[in-house]
Amino acid sequence: MSKAIKTPISFGFSLHTIVAALLQAQAVTPWLGKSEYKVGNSEQILVMKYMDKIASDIDAIPEMKSMAHSDVLAIQNFLETREPTKSEIDIKDVEFSVGALFDLVLKWSTEGKVQNLVFRSSPGTCVAGPIVKAARMKDAIGKKGLVFCVNAKHGLKAYFSRATQDQIEDLGKVNAQINLFSHTLELAKLFSSEKVDLMKVDLIFPFIDIAHDESTPCTWLKGMDLDGDETTNHPGYTIIDANTKNSLKMDNKGAVIKSEADIRYRTKGISRPNEVIALDSPFLFWVERQGCSLPIFSAYCALDATVGA
Repeated sequence: MSKAIKTPISFGFSLHTIVAALLQAQAVTPWLGKSEYKVGNSEQILVMKYMDKIASDIDAIPEMKSMAHSDVLAIQNFLETREPTKSEIDIKDVEFSVGALFDLVLKWSTEGKVQNLVFRSSPGTCVAGPIVKAARMKDAIGKKGLVFCVNAKHGLKAYFSRATQDQIEDLGKVNAQINLFSHTLELAKLFSSEKVDLMKVDLIFPFIDIAHDESTPCTWLKGMDLDGDETTNHPGYTIIDANTKNSLKMDNKGAVIKSEADIRYRTKGISRPNEVIALDSPFLFWVERQGCSLPIFSAYCALDATVGA
């Protein structure tokens, strides 16, 4: 008997928004954008693998905007006054921040008719959804697959594919964002509308509303370094915090996508000021010496032993 996999909560992600922010950071370095990123984990390696391709893509996405600023609040305001990014990082630790965002509206080529849809994964659950004209994709060798394409206006296409159990399991892991990108990229390569014949079908999908009011941490980006400059002896920067917000609303007329990234940098080698601990209540004190197995002196220190300032 196969083990039931808990379905993770719905979420969206755009690596293009992340890369737009990373590129903006490169562009504003004091040494005129000559910095290179240094990676420290497999997720960062994947980002760098596709960075050049995504940089070229961004030129074809006029909706994409990015900004860098030394004031964290300025970046939050730039992100269209959406809910401020929640972070455990002290603002005083941030040397500068970068933000990137894009809003994209898709209009289906043909508006769909609304009807009810019973969700297979939850028998008895009935939801509303449109039925739209679509194309069932075939892979490069002509094998029919469960990938469907819906044409939208202005050269946009939307693709749908049933999630497999393995994919669902991956999307419940810590690095779910990168896993989502990897799975959709794999499908996009296998089922390309530019290379294969299409079979027309009517596709029914539920109305979708992924609206995340709070940002999602990109912990896998932390520690990614941006090179310094030898001529000025600047050590470079390191990412100390990264967050993203993504939303998707989809109905019988089309879809509205919103994506944003907020990445914060600190100069490498400059650590956060030490936390100040005040022993303002009675405390224990003891002395140890190398070669001795036990404390050689102990004391209990209370208010009566303190010396006035």
